[in-house]
Amino acid sequence: MAFTDEELQKIRKRLGTEEANAQPKKGLFTLRLRVGKILLLVLLSGLMAIPAFMLWNYSTFSPCGALTQAMHGTLMREAASKATTPAETVAREASAQLLFPVVDLRIEAMSPGECTKALVKFETLGENPFVDLFSAQPTP
Repeated sequence: MAFTDEELQKIRKRLGTEEANAQPKKGLFTLRLRVGKILLLVLLSGLMAIPAFMLWNYSTFSPCGALTQAMHGTLMREAASKATTPAETVAREASAQLLFPVVDLRIEAMSPGECTKALVKFETLGENPFVDLFSAQPTP
């Protein structure tokens, strides 16, 4: 039994409408999906910014290592700023280097969370007030 042209056209129409109905509709769901992907990308970029900042400024991911570097640099700059002659600069820098083991011992006794808090204080208070607060603490 053969189909007539009219019947074939009806079948093709039905198949065409079924295929059109089978295609996913672009609407609210796909918009939410796109917004979700964008928000996820922004969130992950924000999370990656913190380690990138640490690596860029301190050459380490460890907050305690970053605090150690910051404190050593601050002690050296403070010693150099108080000197008036080149010979005095060398002597003050040498005496500042003698404080490095004391600073290292204090930082070793701290947890990574405490190091992070101290590093944030260091960045927000500035170098000199933080060094004064840090050196006022008792040695562990």
